[in-house]
Amino acid sequence: MKSKQVEQTEVTLKGGEFTFLAKGNKTLFPGFEVLSKEFAEEEDLKALPSFEENGVYALSKKEDKKNTKPGPTPFTEGRIVRKMEEEGIGRPSTYASTIKTLLDHGYVVRKAGTIVSTENGRHTTEVMEKYYPEIVSTKYTADMEKTLDDIDSGDLNWLDAMNAFYGPFIEKFNEVSQKMYKDGPEETGEMCPLCGKPLVKKKSKQGKFFIGCSDYPTCRYTSPLPEDIPQEVGRNCPICGSPLLRKKSKKGKSFIGCSNYPHCDYIEKTAPKARTYSAFKKPKISEADYVKKCPDCKDGYLVVRNSKRGPFLGCTNFPRCKHAEEAPKQSKDK
Repeated sequence: MKSKQVEQTEVTLKGGEFTFLAKGNKTLFPGFEVLSKEFAEEEDLKALPSFEENGVYALSKKEDKKNTKPGPTPFTEGRIVRKMEEEGIGRPSTYASTIKTLLDHGYVVRKAGTIVSTENGRHTTEVMEKYYPEIVSTKYTADMEKTLDDIDSGDLNWLDAMNAFYGPFIEKFNEVSQKMYKDGPEETGEMCPLCGKPLVKKKSKQGKFFIGCSDYPTCRYTSPLPEDIPQEVGRNCPICGSPLLRKKSKKGKSFIGCSNYPHCDYIEKTAPKARTYSAFKKPKISEADYVKKCPDCKDGYLVVRNSKRGPFLGCTNFPRCKHAEEAPKQSKDK
């Protein structure tokens, strides 16, 4: 039972600016595969028809096909740690803090148990790879770990290590800082109501985004982002009768306040979102049925809580207010 012998054939077809490649296999000697029942069918699929060199062939039909090849597997924190171990980046004691730094700076975010890069992170990586490729490389980081080990063991003086790094770095920094490009402001697609110039998205010194005129400082028109504009809640202020608005505090907390502020300073807290409990696999009751004002303290709200005896309604001001009552029963229909 000898081995199979195969002749491989490649045919290049050119049509205008496009080039196509066809590959086929022709069996010269089947060997032990002649015993396979699928042998004849497979050979018919792998073989190419005969072609003449420099021959002209008509296009019989064309098909549009989508590439269904799956993309790269998203990184989890565990995969990132394993990758850092493979590349020699960091130590076990610094793995968690490295990932935390990326999260704190907004370069990545957690999403469905994975770590996903943000637009800010991708843009920062692009700029750093363009101007500082030797610093953001994995080899540089691994070499830095070895330098720190040499300093710790006394084989290298820390001042010599700093001088070896700082001299070339500051020279490169002074060179790059003169030519590194800055992103232009993102246009909103709308025009300034005062001067007709494009409106752009800007960032204040406090780090908050807002909409401003691209012709600043000639035109000083500004407005908040659409998501930051207070929305009416459909009720009027009980003090002055002006519409109530859903607003956000400086700390980002939502509250309801009077639209006539500062002449009227009426505010009220927003009701917390209703929480369901494990006993309700498919809740059949609405939020209004079990989230309401506490009848005792008049300030808190009743929300669903769990106990050893089952779910109940408790005040959000617990332990200051210990009001509790039976939770509504779940409908057995459906």
